[in-house]
Amino acid sequence: MTTTVNNNYVVGQLCRLLIPDQYGSRGLNEAEGIVINIPAPNQVTLNIYSVGVNPFIANPSYGPTKPQILAIGDYNSGIISATGPSIPSTTIPGAFINISPL
Repeated sequence: MTTTVNNNYVVGQLCRLLIPDQYGSRGLNEAEGIVINIPAPNQVTLNIYSVGVNPFIANPSYGPTKPQILAIGDYNSGIISATGPSIPSTTIPGAFINISPL
């Protein structure tokens, strides 16, 4: 899918589509998918099965409610940032010091 602005999605991120009825593609409204490719700064490919879904009708005169793609998290990939997934480490100072009473 192509967006009107550049986005910061990363491979492995979970997204949801919100498509108002007047834009067609009713079968993709509320669909969730994982980002599997980023071909350009304003494009993203999701792993959503769309065979048999009505085509999307791009028409900016349909009113104030526009189609949207929303990041809703990631799929067991850790924290998602502009640099990609990362696994945070939690440390508590002094928690792992071996202090034996003997």
